[in-house]
Amino acid sequence: RVKELLSSSRLVTLSGPGGCGKTRLAIEVGKQLIADFSDGVHLVALASLNDPTLVVPTIAKSVGLQESATESPLEGVKNLLRNKQMLLILDNFERVVDAAGDVAELLSEAPGLEVLVTSRATLRLQSEQEFPVPPLGLPHIGEAPMIDSVAHYEAIQLFEERARAAKPDFTVTPENVSDITEIVRRLDGLPLAIELAAVRVKLLPPAALLKRLSSRLGLLTGGPRDLPARQQTLRNAIDWDYELLVEEEQKLFRRLAAFAQGFDLDSAYEVAQAAGDPGMDVLDGVESLVGKSLLRQAHSADGDPRFGMLQTIREYALEVLTDSGEGDATRQRHAEVFLDLARRAMSELRGANQIRWLERLELEHDNYRAALTWAGEQADPDLEMKLVAVLMYFWSTRGHLSEARKWAESALGRSEGARTLERSEILGGASLLARARTDYDAAVAHLSESLDIQRELGLKRGIAETIKALGNIEADQNRLDAAGEYYEESLALWRQLDDTLGMSQTLNNLGYLARTQGRAEAAIEMLDESLELFRQMEDKQGIARCLMNLAGATRDLGRVKESGDLAKESLILWRQLGDTWDVADCLDELALVAVEINALHRAARLFGASEALRKAIGARRPPAEQVLCMKGIEIARSQLGRNAFTDAWQEGTRMRMEEAIDHALEVGSEEGGESTRTA
Repeated sequence: RVKELLSSSRLVTLSGPGGCGKTRLAIEVGKQLIADFSDGVHLVALASLNDPTLVVPTIAKSVGLQESATESPLEGVKNLLRNKQMLLILDNFERVVDAAGDVAELLSEAPGLEVLVTSRATLRLQSEQEFPVPPLGLPHIGEAPMIDSVAHYEAIQLFEERARAAKPDFTVTPENVSDITEIVRRLDGLPLAIELAAVRVKLLPPAALLKRLSSRLGLLTGGPRDLPARQQTLRNAIDWDYELLVEEEQKLFRRLAAFAQGFDLDSAYEVAQAAGDPGMDVLDGVESLVGKSLLRQAHSADGDPRFGMLQTIREYALEVLTDSGEGDATRQRHAEVFLDLARRAMSELRGANQIRWLERLELEHDNYRAALTWAGEQADPDLEMKLVAVLMYFWSTRGHLSEARKWAESALGRSEGARTLERSEILGGASLLARARTDYDAAVAHLSESLDIQRELGLKRGIAETIKALGNIEADQNRLDAAGEYYEESLALWRQLDDTLGMSQTLNNLGYLARTQGRAEAAIEMLDESLELFRQMEDKQGIARCLMNLAGATRDLGRVKESGDLAKESLILWRQLGDTWDVADCLDELALVAVEINALHRAARLFGASEALRKAIGARRPPAEQVLCMKGIEIARSQLGRNAFTDAWQEGTRMRMEEAIDHALEVGSEEGGESTRTA
C-alpha cells in the first residue's frame, strides 16, 4: 500500500504512535524500492535532533554532500538532488516538524526526488499523503485461539520470532497459544510492545507473562542496548510523544484518559473541563492529538466521530493524570456524564429508539465499567447504586448476566439497610439474575425487600412491577394458580395507573400462563391484545416476546407452519436487540417446531446451541420450560439414535450465536418439511 502511494505522491508520511512500527515499515519499503531509484535510497535518522535548522545539514551528510563556504546547506542539497532519482527516508520527523518547509522546497527543486517520512505528526504540506500505520494484525475477539487459525497473524508471528531470539527452543503450542493471543491483544498489536514482552519468555512462560500484564509499562522494559533509549522501554516511547506536546495538549491528553475505549466530542467537552480550563478548544485539541497519533479516530454506527486511545497509551495517560492532581475531578465528572447518559437511555429503551439506545450503551460499556470501578475505589455507594440501578435493564437484555451479578452484589453490599429507589431497583434486577440461575429462594427474598421499600416510599409502578415479577417466579415453577393471582393483581394496578407498558407486559404473561394451562385459544386472544399494545408503542422487545409466546400457542393447536413463522419473526427481533437470553429461548421454540416437522438433526443442533448460549451467560431453563424441551429432546434422540443425536448436539454447541440464528431461520426449508411428525 505504501509503495502504491509513492507511485502517485512524492511525499508520503507514515504516522502513528511510538512503537507502532513506522521505522520498520519505512526501511522495508526502501529495500523493496531500491532498484527503482538509480541514485539510491537514503535513510536520514532525525531522532537525536531538536533543532529544525539541522535537518537539511543532516540530509546533506546522509547523501554525501560536503559543507561549502559559498552556499547554504539548503542550496547545496537542492543543487545536488536537482537531477537525481532518489528516495529519502526521513525517520522520526516529529521533533523537527518546523523543517517541513525545507522538505517542500527540496521536492519542488528536484523532480526525481521522493520522500518517505516517519513521524508521530504529519508535516501538513499540500503535497503530503498520510498513511497511518496500523497495529499488527490480531486474531478477532471471539476467534478460537487454535494454532492453525491464528498462526498467520502478524502479531503472533512477531511474538514467536522475538521469543525465539531470547529463548531458542520457544515455540507456539496448543497449551500456550491462548495466552499468547491474549498477550498480543492486550498490547494493541504494537510491535515495540510485543517485542519487549516476547523477550520476557526467557524467564516467564506466556501464562505467567499474561498475569503480569496488568501493568504494561512496568513490565515492558529491557529492549536491546543498541536501540535508541526511547525504544528500550514502552514508557520511554510514550514519554517521547508526551514531551512533544505543548502544555495545553498535555492537559487534554491526560484528562481524556478517563475514557475507556472511546468517546464522542460532547462527552470530551464535559470531562475535559472538570479539573479546570485545559487552555485550548477541545475540538482543536482532539484534532491535534489525532494528528500526533495519540488519539485514534473511528466512526460510530450513527456516523458521529469517536476517538480513543490504544490501551498501552491510556495506561501511561492515566499515570500522568493521577500525578497531575487532576484525576479525582476528571474521573468523577466522567462517571457523572455517563450516569446522565444512562438515565436518558432509560426513557428510550421501551420504544421506537430501543435498539439504537441499547447499541449506544453497548458502545459505552467500557466507560460504564470505568465509572463503576471509580465509584468503588472512592467508596461512593450512592454513585455506584445509581449507576447499577440504571444499567440493570441493559445488562439483562444484552446477556451480560455475570457482570450484572457482580455489580449488583457490590452495590447491595455497600448499601445494606438503605431505603431508596435505587436499592429497590437493584433488588428487582438481582431477583431476575437469581431467577436466571433458577435460585428462586434468593429471587423471592430480593423481591420481598424491594416490595417493602416500594410500599414505604409509595412507588406504585415499582409495586406493580414487583408483583408481576413474583408471578413470573411462580410460573417458572409451574405453580400456575399462584402465578395467575399475582398477574391479576399486577394488571389491576397497571390499569389504575393507566400504564400501557405495564398492562401489555402483564397481558403477555397471562397469555403465557393460559397456554401453559392448556388453554391455547384463550392464550392467543390475550397475546394478540398484548401484541397490539406493544406494536403501538413500537417496543421491539415486547413484540418479540409476544410473538414467541404466540408461536408456542399456535404450535399447541397444530398450526406448525404458523408457529415457525412467528418464532422466526421473534428471533429476528431478538437478534436486532442483541438479547442472548431470549435468543436461547427462541432457539428452543424453533427446535420444537423442527421436531414437529421431523427435521431432527436441525432440532438437535438448535437444542445444543441454546444450551451453549445459556451456559455462556449463566441462564438456565426454568423448570416448566425444561420439561417441555426435554420432551422434544427425547423424541429427537430416540428417532436419530444416541450417537447421531450427540453429534448434531455437539455441532450446535460449537456454533456462534449468529450461526445458530441463521440455522434456526432455515427451519422448514428441508424437503418435505411442511408435514408434521404425526401426519
